[in-house]
Amino acid sequence: MCGIGLAFIPKLNILDIPQARSAHEFPISKGGGIAIILAFCFGFLIWRLINPALLLPFNTLYAFTGIFTLAIFSLIDDIQSQNVWLKLIVQILSSFLITESLGVSSTYTTGFTLLNVIYLNTINFMDGLNGLASGVIVISSFILAFAGAPNVLCYLLSGALLTFLPWNFPRAHIFMGDVGSQTCALILCLIANILIKNHTQFSESYHLRIIFLLPALLNGMLFDVFITLVIRSLKKDPITQAHNTHLYQLAVRSNFLSPFYVTLIQWSFAIWGGIIELFLPLSISLILLLIPQVIWGSLVAYFWRKSSLFQLKNLP
Repeated sequence: MCGIGLAFIPKLNILDIPQARSAHEFPISKGGGIAIILAFCFGFLIWRLINPALLLPFNTLYAFTGIFTLAIFSLIDDIQSQNVWLKLIVQILSSFLITESLGVSSTYTTGFTLLNVIYLNTINFMDGLNGLASGVIVISSFILAFAGAPNVLCYLLSGALLTFLPWNFPRAHIFMGDVGSQTCALILCLIANILIKNHTQFSESYHLRIIFLLPALLNGMLFDVFITLVIRSLKKDPITQAHNTHLYQLAVRSNFLSPFYVTLIQWSFAIWGGIIELFLPLSISLILLLIPQVIWGSLVAYFWRKSSLFQLKNLP
């Protein structure tokens, strides 16, 4: 279904027009997320009709209300950019709904909601290179399934995105837009939240592994966004304003690496995070996660400062 939908998406004429900060040169359809989300929801409906008696670890009404709320608003935002604070309100509401669907305590609800909003924005900020965000979500879905998350949600999400990837990577014919990046990120958060809830009765050390699994999978993205926000804050640049100064963007703009290899590096960070969190000692997991990020950040900074763009920007 996702493939059929993607074939018709360009007819909707929802275009990403190139700007100074864009990585593409020509207008490209950015409605791919519509097909991804519809395929996920349709697949879940078929699965539910086949397995009506199976107990689910979440309330479908709350969860899918949150998913559709964010998807519809993000689609509107793709068509006509909305106020940043309104976006944040919708993200919080959608995150609250999927967390409320789990039936957990108010403490868990508050914590999950706030963290989910951070993950939503992180993935959305990093959806600027072909295949980067979608590939990381696919990898994360498979690793979460391996760790014990609901297989049906993991495989439906990854299946829809794998159908989308050939349309977007290595050369982009369609973008998934905010409707894709934010809604897929929300579904990923739902999957991770369910996994955490289902492992509360395990040993404390294993439960900690599960709690930190999603941030470990997103470690490359989280590091990039954190460093970028810190630098922009120190320079007094507006942090809510669109820009092209993320590490992954600087790596491409400085000609350090092509977009293809930058995307592969971000995918490898996700795989590395999963390996560390599931198999290596917790006591050294943070160090093992940070070492590649520090090396990556240092290399990008070095090549950016050597680039002609940096030299031109700093001419007296």
